[in-house]
Amino acid sequence: MLSTFLLTIQYNPSSLLNDPQQLNLYAYARGNPIKYNDPSGNAAVPQKKNPISVQSVLKKLFAPLVTKLTQSKTSSNSKSSAAFIGPMKTNVTSPVINKTQNYNEKLAGVVEKQVGKVYLEDANSNGPDVFDCSGIIIYAIRQTVNPKFGDHSADDLYRNYTTNDSVSTPERGTINYYSYGVGPGEIPRINHMSTNVGNNNIINPGSESTGIRLMLRSVLEDYTITKRNGTSYLKQLNWDKIIKENNE
Repeated sequence: MLSTFLLTIQYNPSSLLNDPQQLNLYAYARGNPIKYNDPSGNAAVPQKKNPISVQSVLKKLFAPLVTKLTQSKTSSNSKSSAAFIGPMKTNVTSPVINKTQNYNEKLAGVVEKQVGKVYLEDANSNGPDVFDCSGIIIYAIRQTVNPKFGDHSADDLYRNYTTNDSVSTPERGTINYYSYGVGPGEIPRINHMSTNVGNNNIINPGSESTGIRLMLRSVLEDYTITKRNGTSYLKQLNWDKIIKENNE
């Protein structure tokens, strides 16, 4: 595009003498509008020292977009950080709890594999094919953490290898102890035990006719209370003490 006027501009005779290029009265700013401008229409004068550059124009045009993108990225990073930190806090679990849950799960898995085997109420019914109520727990303990764990009755396991605190939820691997009603002058004792395996189910070494079977926990609870005038206790095995037996 030529820098020209459609009509002649006014002129200043003195400027024409000093600057013959302005004799062309149709030319704007001596034909060089990048270097000069003509605000009065009479004479070209040099542009200001800081002319508008392409970079400055682009920066001004795109500044709002750059600001918006920066804010969006900062917000996204903040959300990502929060999402990353959150689960770390909620998933922090005591090593003791992890160890207990691990042993409980292993014990429950071993006990579940004995379903269908023979039940025999005998002091030596500790498996691998015949069990009584304490024998199946002892067998699972030996398979899980301590092959040297000794023979114990249900009452002995309750009094010496169970934690003092009762458990509120029948998680897998926790133990149900049952004490049937006692007569006058008799010392209460644990008569039976079963293993929780989740979903309100237990593995119960019930009788010689039923063998080792899976059943609802609530059924045995009701039997203990209504038929045997007894009490049940939901407990956690004391794994630290179990591991130490015959290993010190």
